[in-house]
Amino acid sequence: MFRCLTRRTIRLAVAASLMALMLLVGLSCAKTPAPTAGFTGAVTEGDLITDKPIAGLAPLTIKFTDKSTGEITEWRWNFGDGSPIVYERNPSHTYTVDGKYTVQLVVKGPGGSDPEVKTWFANILSISEAANQEVNQAREAISKCMTAAGVTQLDAEVAGWDGSSDNVLAGGGAKDAADYLTRKPFKAKYDVAQDGTICSGDPVIWGSGIVWDASYDPARWRAVGD
Repeated sequence: MFRCLTRRTIRLAVAASLMALMLLVGLSCAKTPAPTAGFTGAVTEGDLITDKPIAGLAPLTIKFTDKSTGEITEWRWNFGDGSPIVYERNPSHTYTVDGKYTVQLVVKGPGGSDPEVKTWFANILSISEAANQEVNQAREAISKCMTAAGVTQLDAEVAGWDGSSDNVLAGGGAKDAADYLTRKPFKAKYDVAQDGTICSGDPVIWGSGIVWDASYDPARWRAVGD
């Protein structure tokens, strides 16, 4: 009987050792998953025209915020303008030259790496581009205002609209075009006809280098030149 118990004990010990070994092997073979890259950005300094997408005049400084998940040991930023790679987690970068810039973040960890690429994330505009973005925002806001009021005419024509409230109204004052703007006040002042078209404007802060041109299409009055 003693011999049988000894053999049984040995078999149990061997089985337990094998199970422990298999568990250790399984744990050692389990691979850490790769991280997932992600980021956002917001303008902290400069003349922002729109925030979605980010567009403004140079110099424009953007604060980037890492939104990646997983175990990460390295952040690698490429701002798309030829500047050096940055290895900070939440860097700021200033764009100084007009252009559309693609931003890439690559995160690395024990499980591997992952890139996040956002095409044309930063749009640095020339003065004429920025002026046209602004006037187009004004047009869109006026259109949304009249649509919301269910009318095809504003309450009255308006001279020198700078984006402020209680000026461009529709539906007997029920709707205000300023409520549909993403950026105000404007840098320019616009004369708005009662049918909602912008018929002329004063460039004001844009400067004398801007020429307001409606000759090619009066309905799409625009700014040309820098």
